[in-house]
Amino acid sequence: MAEQTQYKFQRIPAYSWWVLVASFLCFMCFFLAMNATSVFGTLIQEEFQINATLLSLLTTATMITFCVFPVIAGPFFERFGVTNMVPLALCLNILSGILLFVPFFSQTYEGYLITRFICGFTGCLNGPIAAHLCLWFPKHRRGFVTGILMGFIGVGFTVTAAIGPVLLNMGMSWQMATATLTIVPSVVMAVVFKFGVKDFSKAYPGVESMADLMPPLEESVRSTRFDSEPKATSIKEMWRSKRCWCAALMAGFFCLPLYGLPYTLPLYLQNDLGLALTVASGIVAATFIWKLLAAPVGGAVSDVVFKSERHQICMISAALCSVFLFIFIGMSAGASVTVLTVLTILTFFSASLYGGTVWTMPWDLADKKTAFAVSGFMVSIPNVFSVLVTPICGMLIDVTGTGASALIFIAIGVLLAIPMAKGARL
Repeated sequence: MAEQTQYKFQRIPAYSWWVLVASFLCFMCFFLAMNATSVFGTLIQEEFQINATLLSLLTTATMITFCVFPVIAGPFFERFGVTNMVPLALCLNILSGILLFVPFFSQTYEGYLITRFICGFTGCLNGPIAAHLCLWFPKHRRGFVTGILMGFIGVGFTVTAAIGPVLLNMGMSWQMATATLTIVPSVVMAVVFKFGVKDFSKAYPGVESMADLMPPLEESVRSTRFDSEPKATSIKEMWRSKRCWCAALMAGFFCLPLYGLPYTLPLYLQNDLGLALTVASGIVAATFIWKLLAAPVGGAVSDVVFKSERHQICMISAALCSVFLFIFIGMSAGASVTVLTVLTILTFFSASLYGGTVWTMPWDLADKKTAFAVSGFMVSIPNVFSVLVTPICGMLIDVTGTGASALIFIAIGVLLAIPMAKGARL
């Protein structure tokens, strides 16, 4: 009994779970706004009279700033705290929506392109908010909780696909629907996170993480196989670390299905298979609950089955995603909507399994003062892939005349995540 009383908590406190809820809702705001271009893609093409390549550049514009800014912003989150920086990032998202009420930004391709650049700055919150969340949980639960967080990327994509057509049916233009999906949730969560979430370092000064406030785990619960691997102790070491690069490149190859499929699938379903916008959106929307479940399932498996080792579930995720996507391509011609929906669900579910591991990695790759920088690094490097995947898919569609070529590119590319996961030694 005396040994137990030296620890502040015997189990994870309820407040940690509130931080998770607030974090995933903020996380989702960015992806709600970003995916509007894909959901309203055919309408945007008609209004601006652009081809698939120019359409893809709108998403690429978001990804360019999403690529560059996180690695720069990471140290600022460490210095000024997440409770100050997250609302600031959401304000940039709000600005991108407000500008759509100005004719230049809503009625010209160039103006709308500028709003997509601004939207991308909001993505800087993703890595640091996940890194901060990990502090509120011991390592043997981080896979599960960050899986929930990552699952809400899929939710953000899917909510836009589900609500977007509803807003159009209510009489909104695609511009006003985009503004609504951007402004409303971002305003709410900026206020909630600013006044309703505590910075862990301020709540428990001098404490590394929640693990230090709870009884230690036995080796039978958590693997210590990679604990002796070197960790980056500075930003300079981060750039030189083989493990950091392998982890970041692995996440990059997973960005191919994560960002390529939401762009390519609606075009493939409509243009190649002849399905209506509402049917195509419905198929993508059907993945909602499955993407929500996949990342925490993958995280829980890595926590429990693999004892907090992460590389195994990442390898499984990449392999299954590729297999189901090839099956989808082979069977899609003449397949019923039900079959297409099932195969789409299986593909997205498989691709999302890895999400329960990726945001646990900064604390395994770096010490506390460098982890926020590594979290930004693990956003920025994968976003190079995210920047490239949509224009590559757009060009493949334009050159070949079919979305199948882009889907094959994604199915092959995601397999390269397997050797990277092994090399990260996590």
